[in-house]
Amino acid sequence: MKESIRKAGGVAGNKIEDAAMSGMDKLNKAIQTGPGGLSFMCWGCSIGLIFAGIRGFIYMDTSHGIPLKNILLDTYLIMLGMTAFLLESDIDFLRKIPVLKSLTPHIAAYQEKVNNYALFLTNLQGRGLFYIFVGTLCLEEGEFIFSIRFYIGLLSGFVGVLCILFSFGIKPDIGSESYRKGKDRAMNVMRQNEYQQVDTDAM
Repeated sequence: MKESIRKAGGVAGNKIEDAAMSGMDKLNKAIQTGPGGLSFMCWGCSIGLIFAGIRGFIYMDTSHGIPLKNILLDTYLIMLGMTAFLLESDIDFLRKIPVLKSLTPHIAAYQEKVNNYALFLTNLQGRGLFYIFVGTLCLEEGEFIFSIRFYIGLLSGFVGVLCILFSFGIKPDIGSESYRKGKDRAMNVMRQNEYQQVDTDAM
């Protein structure tokens, strides 16, 4: 019985690891495509921030009165998410979508204003700090790892770090191959330490 449970656990663990490796490869592919892939990730992150803010309003606990802090936080997330969404939007791509085509002149005008009045958002370092800051707003009290907002915050912080790394010409390789090489190196170091310990005990 124990052996069958152990085998089932091993199979499940392998499947989870394979799924994680597949996700890492897809994410790494987006990173390695350069600025285009990074911009798409930022755009997706902005949608997540808007979703987190709206969800906060929907599931807000008002049983003990109106939580002003939560209202302000969710409002900031929606506003900052909209800012990022408009900033990261590809005008040429939006023109191909009939529903959004009429909005492209307004989005282009907004991006022009950002270029004139918020220059720090036009370079990767400033944009990275922006996403890291917004990510910290998602680290709400209490729920943490059980909260969707927490993971959106992690994603925002991760994207922010990527923006800063890209600004220095660094494109991190987080693919499954790099993971396996790092895992093998770690295992080799552990084995060497075990051998050294055995030799020391024998002496």
